[in-house]
Amino acid sequence: MINEIIGYSIVKNTKISSEFLAYTQNFSRTMNSDFKKVDPMLYLDLVMETMHIFRILEDELDSISLLNNEKNTLDLFKGYKKWNYLKPYDNNYIMFATLKSEKFGIEYLLLKPSELKKFENDFEIVYSAILPNKYAIKSLYRIFMKAANKLSTSKN
Repeated sequence: MINEIIGYSIVKNTKISSEFLAYTQNFSRTMNSDFKKVDPMLYLDLVMETMHIFRILEDELDSISLLNNEKNTLDLFKGYKKWNYLKPYDNNYIMFATLKSEKFGIEYLLLKPSELKKFENDFEIVYSAILPNKYAIKSLYRIFMKAANKLSTSKN
């Protein structure tokens, strides 16, 4: 029985490690590019991966010592996980929008929540979703790194 538990732990940690490595590579590729030119679909994918890693590491994130602004970031993502959004929206989030028009076809955009109304006259808003903005994603990434550092030093 103990071997099964140890074996599971090793497999689980290896899976988390490989997922985290893939996430950090995607994060670096997306966030180190010129953000104004980031493909909205790539950003949406990054947010989905971020939330996946957040859910995996959530217990560890609660156990590390954080600065106030880092605690605020965790609160933002804990709320986001439950579809609760913190005000001010333009400071915390970005909109992913799928727009359609006869003239331009389908457009995918990233914009501030307050900017979506600008497009209502020229485009049909097919889909929109509120996402944590790049500052929140970067802040959570730094918290992930703290947690990873704590986990790696606690195993030695």
